Amino acid sequence: MLIKETPNVDNVLEIVIDDEISKDDVEALEMKMEKLKKNTDKVNFLVQFADAEGYTVKGMIQDMKAFSKHSKDVEKIALFSNTDSKWVEFSNKIDAIVPGLETKEFELGQREEALEWLQQ
Repeated sequence: MLIKETPNVDNVLEIVIDDEISKDDVEALEMKMEKLKKNTDKVNFLVQFADAEGYTVKGMIQDMKAFSKHSKDVEKIALFSNTDSKWVEFSNKIDAIVPGLETKEFELGQREEALEWLQQ
């Protein structure tokens, strides 16, 4: 998993899921979130599923557990994939489970549109 801050955008973390997410990945994400939260109330995510085949149901469950600790700090998640991803479809339903969270799916070439939506 690759985590990066988005230049010129204070409240967005970009995440590229390219394999199963490790405990170290979760810890790195939490550290980046804490850093961003010093400047903003809510953190938004731009999530790309680059290799959905390496991502498992077990991994998704572990990620959801980690996310649940910080769900109150997240307002929006923009999702996209460079494959036909069942994970984007599944992740897109998170907002039905987490109150106050919005998710939206974008096409792979719509990164700028996704960033605009995350900043609204």
